[in-house]
Amino acid sequence: MTKKEDLIVIKDIHNPEEEYKITLRKNFETIKACETYDDYGNQANCGGVGCYSINNGESSAKNDCIEDLYKHFNIQYDSHVHIDDEYYFDALKGENELLEDIPQEKIDGFIEKWKKENEIHEEYTEAWVYHDGSNFQTVVLDNHMFDSGYEEVDNDIQDAILNEYPGQFYVEGAEGVEETENYIFRETRWANDPWLAHVTEK
Repeated sequence: MTKKEDLIVIKDIHNPEEEYKITLRKNFETIKACETYDDYGNQANCGGVGCYSINNGESSAKNDCIEDLYKHFNIQYDSHVHIDDEYYFDALKGENELLEDIPQEKIDGFIEKWKKENEIHEEYTEAWVYHDGSNFQTVVLDNHMFDSGYEEVDNDIQDAILNEYPGQFYVEGAEGVEETENYIFRETRWANDPWLAHVTEK
């Protein structure tokens, strides 16, 4: 049986009906912001969330990587000349004339190692990625970048709801409802509904 401390109550702050949602606390973890999804199932990217990454054309990571690559293989180049993105992609495709004597697998190996050691990805410390039956979705609680629409309710409200939560109950058909003294708990079997229960106040 699921213990109360294993659950978390989330408030959909854009829902005018003041609906609460219950799920497992362990669903929320620290994940890279570029590995989250929007309401349409589109994955975020490093450029959109500001990661220091070779996948973000607005950061200096591509140039930093290729400069380190040249230094690693003792390639002579003019450090005062700006190294644009083209050189990076040429290096990946093995078409950079400065690297033509270096085996491509060594170049690829260096780049992968550089990424692991140097890239800095923005993170959410409380995020949950789930599949709604059609697309991946993300619920973010800890978010300094945009209004995620969700927040954990304060302890008093959370305790009040969970003290009356009947746990997962019998659902006939697609939806089931249980009423307690102060709350109405609704559970569904819809594939696009990941929540253990939806809660409204009486």
